[in-house]
Amino acid sequence: MSSIYRQSSHGNNISVILLERSGLLRKFTWDEKKYKYLENELKGLKWYNQKINNKLNTNKINLFHSFMSLDISLYKGKSIFYRSKLTNTEFYIHKIIDHYIDIMNDRSNPIIHGDLTLSNIIFFKNVPRIIDWEHFHK
Repeated sequence: MSSIYRQSSHGNNISVILLERSGLLRKFTWDEKKYKYLENELKGLKWYNQKINNKLNTNKINLFHSFMSLDISLYKGKSIFYRSKLTNTEFYIHKIIDHYIDIMNDRSNPIIHGDLTLSNIIFFKNVPRIIDWEHFHK
């Protein structure tokens, strides 16, 4: 079963479909000017998966005649609502800061996620996984 997860959120003309049976999110756009966001996301995912030594994810771009899509392997876990009180999120914030320091250890080649908030992190057994790399930059 598939379902629309997001439709052109943030005014970026990128929509997201959840493909539950395949264990994928599929981001897609018909706006050629927005292809760069999907390309950035793939670069960011590849970089990040290498950093966390995750060889299981198979993320790929599909370019069709009139649109581009990106298939992203799903992380299992929970999302923390970014507007929750600090007293409810402090534990998770410390976890992501420690994780970020661990993966961003190459100061000569800084990496930027671009919009890292709690809404772009999935926690599985209290281990953070950063998602949504559309604004990835080196």
